[in-house]
Amino acid sequence: MSAIDLWLTAQVVGAIAIAVSYGAMLLSNDKMHVKGTAAGALIDAVHWLLLAAYTGAVLAFLIAIRMLVSLNNDYRKIITSVVFSVLFVFVSLLTWENIYSFLPMSGTVIATFAYFHSSRIALRWWLIVCNIPWIIYSVHVDSFPGVFAGVIAVALLGIAILKIKRLDTHEPIPGR
Repeated sequence: MSAIDLWLTAQVVGAIAIAVSYGAMLLSNDKMHVKGTAAGALIDAVHWLLLAAYTGAVLAFLIAIRMLVSLNNDYRKIITSVVFSVLFVFVSLLTWENIYSFLPMSGTVIATFAYFHSSRIALRWWLIVCNIPWIIYSVHVDSFPGVFAGVIAVALLGIAILKIKRLDTHEPIPGR
């Protein structure tokens, strides 16, 4: 496979990862949301691996594991969320480039606590918050796809919040 074919394959795999993750963001069921987003993160890990971006691959793989582990709501969730957060900070420090490296690390730690300690509407609000540092980081590193993905994620999470509010109050959804 030529370098250009590998790069194109990586982009297609990345697009699939985004589609899977975006579809999961619209789900009102927390468990299905988490499972779908974890699947998107696993596909994203393959995307980064194909690009030989090993830090991205490792972080995406760890994010998928974190998401699946967060489904377990037992007494150890505080310890588990702290362990994952320390792991993300450690991996981020290993790849530290400048002060902007703090942004994705902070967004990932916020998301970690959100997945372990909140649900439904609160979970999605925290996920909006955690996307903000990723968007800023994407602007800094000139990643148009990163900015696009972050902005769309925030919009989809906002739509999901409205959908959950309507489901909780039994309001009809327009167009149905």
